[in-house]
Amino acid sequence: MSFLLHPLQVFAAMLNERVRHEQEKRIEFLRAETEVLLEQLGDKRILLSDDERRLLAVKGMALEKEDLEKFCAIVQSDTIRRWHRELVEGTRVVWSIRFLRIGLNFTQCARSARIGRIAERRNQR
Repeated sequence: MSFLLHPLQVFAAMLNERVRHEQEKRIEFLRAETEVLLEQLGDKRILLSDDERRLLAVKGMALEKEDLEKFCAIVQSDTIRRWHRELVEGTRVVWSIRFLRIGLNFTQCARSARIGRIAERRNQR
């Protein structure tokens, strides 16, 4: 049994290789650009808004874990995962005076702590 390639299959394979090569060139350019920008920035800290963090978190979580660790340049991969939990999934780890609550914002924790203090004062009377 002989195996012959259809001309359309050959064309699709050539087109696929061309697109892959173009993407590799773009990725290599973006890596070099990132390295230059990081060298110019030096040890200065980058301040990002919540929208910028959310964007990086969503794009970063679309990558595989190994790729995320390999491509993170301005922040660590753990930071990307934490931003995703906090900004996209909406869960924050918040310390309160007495307890740790997960998934509540700061005002809800402060409110529940205030209610607890009021209840304690009433119980002491």
